Amino acid sequence: MPDMNGKHIAIVGGGYLGTMAALYASLNPDIHVTLIEKQDKLCGLYNSAHSKDGYHFDFGSRAILATRIQELDDLILSLLPDTEYTKSTDTLLEYSYQNGNICEYSNCLDARLLPKEVFEAGKAEMLALEPPIDAPRNLREFCLGHFGKIYTHSLVEPVIAKLTNAPLEGLSADTLSLYSIARIIIADSHEAKALKSHSKFNDDRIAFARCDDNISNLIKIYPKRAGLADYANRLETYLRTRTNVTLCMDSSVSSFEYDNGRIIAAHLDASQKIHADQYFWTIPAIFLAKIIGTDTSDLSPPNYRHTVLSHYLFSGELQTSGYFHYNYDSNHKYYRATLYENFCERPGPWSSMTVESVTDDIKPDLEKLENQFFEEIKAVGLISEDSKIHDATTRLHRGAWPSFTNEFLNNADQLNSRVGDQLENLHLVGKSSGKHHSVALLQHFIASLKANT
Repeated sequence: MPDMNGKHIAIVGGGYLGTMAALYASLNPDIHVTLIEKQDKLCGLYNSAHSKDGYHFDFGSRAILATRIQELDDLILSLLPDTEYTKSTDTLLEYSYQNGNICEYSNCLDARLLPKEVFEAGKAEMLALEPPIDAPRNLREFCLGHFGKIYTHSLVEPVIAKLTNAPLEGLSADTLSLYSIARIIIADSHEAKALKSHSKFNDDRIAFARCDDNISNLIKIYPKRAGLADYANRLETYLRTRTNVTLCMDSSVSSFEYDNGRIIAAHLDASQKIHADQYFWTIPAIFLAKIIGTDTSDLSPPNYRHTVLSHYLFSGELQTSGYFHYNYDSNHKYYRATLYENFCERPGPWSSMTVESVTDDIKPDLEKLENQFFEEIKAVGLISEDSKIHDATTRLHRGAWPSFTNEFLNNADQLNSRVGDQLENLHLVGKSSGKHHSVALLQHFIASLKANT
């Protein structure tokens, strides 16, 4: 741990990033950490709901991945007993449905499922490409430079239209990474490995033919019975036992006190006052701008899509061994299904799953979608035809999915610059940065923590 003697830091936002940062900082007994969270639970989407039958349904996040920060990973693993948690470096079984096929080998887009003449012409075009010299300005330029015109038009564009409802030229160049489809399948296992080993350019754009062809030492963790809420609860319980940690739950920052360009105190809406040496803001910067009075009238409001989550208990059997299934078919509404009993213990007679969809509709017909998702799941063959719903709950989570358009990211950069430069001891990290890769964000956060304490 870095030398942070006598320091007091305040972390605003107790989602995944804020909770991980608080855990890391708590390892040094000479630093005091105050974690401020608006909700009554930590870890954000690393949580779950429970039914009266003892089933759990996660909110969208899936397996817990190692942070690649050794001290933090050692702490987290020590809090999760082997009797209650599966811990493995095995590849997660993430499958997909595309072009009318259940692909029980990968969640990546598979060009081999295109018509033969399209696949062969696209493969020849793709392999003839040279690494781009200039950085792509948008997703269309990225796809054309990495995959070529044929695969961009016939393979990537229809899927991105379903997931984002935005044109490729309006999206950030790294949008595919958000959906874990930045590489595409163009060959069988043997040829794919040979192509990937040929150059870094090939490795960056060609996927393994099977998800288990990739050997990784990254640890994946999942509760055997209790869902991700158990994980969040264990982390919160640990933090409450630390004498150098204060948790301010059901609280948010309402105002600051300043002196010579520094924050000297943060006022919470629960009539509390927090004094800290450094403040780390992990939630969207627009809320900070309102608190400190930054003019944002010339910036477009952030564009977030909404997530519909349907949780099911049902009769019938699963027809696949995959943990997670992604549906890239534009004729279907749902995007991802989590099939719980394929990777954790089944607590009763019913099968269970969570189905997700992304929408721009602020008032969708949830009952209609609930029934439609279930019929689509049967139609693609994930569950048996005779399956029937025993119980189901469907909710709309507003603003849960940012649209990573260039306009969104440019506005985020401008907003960060305006609010981040005003106060010497306030640091914008996490969602306030407009980025989205949790592990990379956490590593950036830890670096910022070390540099400023």
